[in-house]
Amino acid sequence: MRGKTVRRLAVLAAVGLLCHGAWAGTWNIGILAMRGEASTRSHWQPLAKTLSQQLPGETFHIQPLDLHQMQEAVNQGTVQFVITNPAQFVQLNSHAPLRWLASLRSTRDGKAVSNVIGSVILTRRDSGITTAHDLIGKTVGAIDAQAFGGYLLGYKALSDAGLRPERDFHLRFTGFPGDAFNLYAARKSGAGGNCASVSVRKYGSGRID
Repeated sequence: MRGKTVRRLAVLAAVGLLCHGAWAGTWNIGILAMRGEASTRSHWQPLAKTLSQQLPGETFHIQPLDLHQMQEAVNQGTVQFVITNPAQFVQLNSHAPLRWLASLRSTRDGKAVSNVIGSVILTRRDSGITTAHDLIGKTVGAIDAQAFGGYLLGYKALSDAGLRPERDFHLRFTGFPGDAFNLYAARKSGAGGNCASVSVRKYGSGRID
């Protein structure tokens, strides 16, 4: 089933006005954990290490967060920088002063990937689900009601097809893309909404055929 595709960006933003005359000494970087906590920490820890080495006397820490944890961390001021998607940046910026510092592009095999993100609705081959309307009455797994590629893009496509997910489906939000996929793989949902990039990685690893 086909989802929506839009331009893709990952946003590096500073939380608040970092102009207090003296550096804090310890900096926390909140990162939207698209692939779960362990994978996010492993992927981004070299960044924290490099920054700590390049800036003597300063220590940087990685904090993998889901959408709600990111919102709470920004509200409470426990992170000084965030790396997230544009949709959440807009949401966060409406409640706290953020400064957009940089836009990051993903790479694959050492090359920059196309500047798009997609939303995919996965169904099992033997499910009998071939159209959006076949999802009516089914349990559908997704990441979060605020997730950009993991729900909102798919919601738009389904709405365009005349459906209302909150009315027509039994929605189960899992928090992380990998968990949404696992729910679908364990046959606890008839379909799973996920980011296209996550689904491609699952296909490449043999978890989707």
